[in-house]
Amino acid sequence: CSTAASFCRGLTDRELRTNNSQLTAGQRLYQQLGLTGARGEAEAGYPLVINHALPHYLTLLDQGLDPELALLDTLLLLMAINGDTNVASRGGEGGLRWLQREAQTLLQKGGIRTPADLDYLRQFDRECIERNLSPGGSADLLILTWFLAQI
Repeated sequence: CSTAASFCRGLTDRELRTNNSQLTAGQRLYQQLGLTGARGEAEAGYPLVINHALPHYLTLLDQGLDPELALLDTLLLLMAINGDTNVASRGGEGGLRWLQREAQTLLQKGGIRTPADLDYLRQFDRECIERNLSPGGSADLLILTWFLAQI
């Protein structure tokens, strides 16, 4: 991840601060909310994965949790802490804060530890669909978490 960070050095500033008449969604969210998205995460060496998601996932696996449930719980963690630009692009700052708050609430209630907990996750998914919120950035970080756990 440090190699990715050095390779991406300056990327956020170069690409998101650009002033042109046709702002991309990423540029707009950076200028309005300070969200750096995938560029910022890569440039920083993927701290959400290295410092939060990967240790969380590995701990759950060490505790004997089913790997699929551990991934779903880790996705909730990422949704709670990630400034997901896909969510913010679709739902604005309010949609992002709602998603983060709901994910945090599910984690505080115990997260996804048993198949029965999937009912709560399905309800959360339905609410996200109704609000047109898709945590694609968090999903991208989840697959990186999984990949790093495999090597």
